[in-house]
Amino acid sequence: MATHTVRCTIKIRAQSSCAGVLTVFLQTSRFNDLNQTYFNSSTVKLDCPTASEPELLRYATSALTSIYREGYRYKMTGIILQNIVPDNQVQLNLLSSPHINRDLKLMRRLDKLRDRFGHKSVRYGVQGLKEE
Repeated sequence: MATHTVRCTIKIRAQSSCAGVLTVFLQTSRFNDLNQTYFNSSTVKLDCPTASEPELLRYATSALTSIYREGYRYKMTGIILQNIVPDNQVQLNLLSSPHINRDLKLMRRLDKLRDRFGHKSVRYGVQGLKEE
């Protein structure tokens, strides 16, 4: 799920956009031998549209925690970003992160590093070490 979040965030930044709503979903296989069928999703409306990976990862992890059930063998997880707006038209509010400029600089640096050394060169700990 974290890798999907990072990929989505990279794509919306490439479009000079930000997301205002994040949906996380997970699902078990209909065909497993354990007769465990489960599908759920959680949608989070962000205080302010963003393209910051750390911020979206925090929201996505929180949403996943709220729908995750122990003991199930999950087949699929995913993320959907909605309410996409151009990054130069983001309306800030009183609840906006005080670190918007810092996050913007960090994301530019990460994008440059990934362009130079490949998209797998910089990863977050929550993404794990296993290749997907």
